Amino acid sequence: QEHNPTKTITADSIGGSRLSDERITEVQTAARAQLERAQTAFGSDRLAPAAVLPGTAIVVDDGIATGATVQAAIAVLRARGVATIVVAAPVASPDSARMLQAEADDVVVPLLPADFQAVGQYYRNFHQLSDDDVRACLADLRTSDSP
Repeated sequence: QEHNPTKTITADSIGGSRLSDERITEVQTAARAQLERAQTAFGSDRLAPAAVLPGTAIVVDDGIATGATVQAAIAVLRARGVATIVVAAPVASPDSARMLQAEADDVVVPLLPADFQAVGQYYRNFHQLSDDDVRACLADLRTSDSP
């Protein structure tokens, strides 16, 4: 089953920069290559889109910088017929939170620092997960009794 990802590129999501169409294509190509690498490394069956019911969806992020990832998630959920979308994160840039309020039905973010620079500055440990970490989490998910 082929997955057709949603592409969301706005001036806000690229920081209002003046990226050329060629540079945007380069970034998209690199992102596709990363997705293909992940599908190979972790198994494409485990990266297939989850079933979405038409009720309420809660989009949870560890922090919202530009809001582009959450914005793309909202677009996918709306396209799949979700009636109500709630966005939740512990921290976000105030501008991104305001932008998402126009797209989601509710945005819950307890920390909106005026001097926001990066999500990682609000965590003691914000390291990237290794491929082995992800494989271990997927293995735990496969063996758990929860749906």
